[in-house]
Amino acid sequence: MKRTAAWAMVFLMAVYLPACGAKTRIVPENGVSDMPLEAVLDQMLERAEVHLGSWFDARVPTPAQAAYAMGMDGFTQTYEDALIYEPVISTTSFVLLLFRLDSGGDTGAFERTLRQTAHPECRPYVRVDFVDTAVNGRLVLFLAAADSRCSRQQREALLASFRAVDPMSYDPKDYAPAGQAMIPLAGVSMAQMLEQVRQDCPFLTSPPEPLTAQKAAGWGLTAAEIGVVGDSGVSACLTGNAPYLCGVVRLNDETALQRFTAVLHRTLAGVIPGGRSLIVYRGDVVGFCTAADAGMAYDATAAMMHRYGLADYTGNFLEQRSR
Repeated sequence: MKRTAAWAMVFLMAVYLPACGAKTRIVPENGVSDMPLEAVLDQMLERAEVHLGSWFDARVPTPAQAAYAMGMDGFTQTYEDALIYEPVISTTSFVLLLFRLDSGGDTGAFERTLRQTAHPECRPYVRVDFVDTAVNGRLVLFLAAADSRCSRQQREALLASFRAVDPMSYDPKDYAPAGQAMIPLAGVSMAQMLEQVRQDCPFLTSPPEPLTAQKAAGWGLTAAEIGVVGDSGVSACLTGNAPYLCGVVRLNDETALQRFTAVLHRTLAGVIPGGRSLIVYRGDVVGFCTAADAGMAYDATAAMMHRYGLADYTGNFLEQRSR
């Protein structure tokens, strides 16, 4: 009797003790279809072992941004949510989009529409050698790139990892609601904003200062041209081996955006001859950086886009055309 009880105890310990130390895995009610799109993307990149570079970022696109990325006019397809993964400077030839369709949505028809009508090669300075689509549950993948940016092996690995996403292999606590980490622009001074960018970009060594008429004149901006500028913060070091000029301004009049950025493009081109100049914007806020080292200009404007949701200004394409 005692021997039987002892064996029963061993059996119970063998069954229950491992369960006590096991990590609880939460399975979405509808499998992969209910996973956060960020979790799907992370799992795809990890399983495919694809590393495309530090200038790539994931964000939630508006329908217009999604349509532009795919080169589609009149994109009217409906979906629940989407995620885009692409370089922060959108002239690089790669775009990955994940769509989650509404419950009951026709994923087959949605995929066919993308495959038949998408023309991402129509975007300025973007070369596309392939367009791929795939479906997994209510999710639809759109992938387009140049072979030089995404090899055939990487392409096949991404498609295979998308089809094999495991809804049990992620922790929901690791994925906050989309956009939660983005810092709102309202109530943020331009000096505070630039200081945050400097924390991400330690090569911006000069502390933020206001854009005064005297400084602007030294860079070729007239008092009339900066008359539309309200709050501002500028970091500049125009001497040494890595000169740069970086800043953010809030315009008094949002309708002056196009006029001001056109002037700013011409001005930045003359501050550091042969340097790389980029402009980003959102609403009435304009960010810019010109630097002898192109990587500095990319990283600084990428920080503005990542932290505050500023967008790549289309005038950057015009500047590249003139080079």
